[in-house]
Amino acid sequence: MIRVAPGEYGELLVRGGALLEREDALSVGPAEVVGLLEAVLQRPGLQPQCRNYTLTALMKLSTRFPDQADRIKVRLILVQRAVSVLHTG
Repeated sequence: MIRVAPGEYGELLVRGGALLEREDALSVGPAEVVGLLEAVLQRPGLQPQCRNYTLTALMKLSTRFPDQADRIKVRLILVQRAVSVLHTG
């Protein structure tokens, strides 16, 4: 399994340009990066370690993408409440 730290490098996607030599340039916005991470969190059977990486990435990106901070905060609150409900059974 390949692990990527989008919280560390998610802003590079938004800056644009090729990330590696001989690679086509990407053009994505902060909303698309956050949307991708939200989609990962919604996957059934998501392993806890992957969920933790994704949540950490969202927290880090909330400071790098201020226009997405409220959206990220809502997502984190929803995840926290879901985990709370699961543990109280």
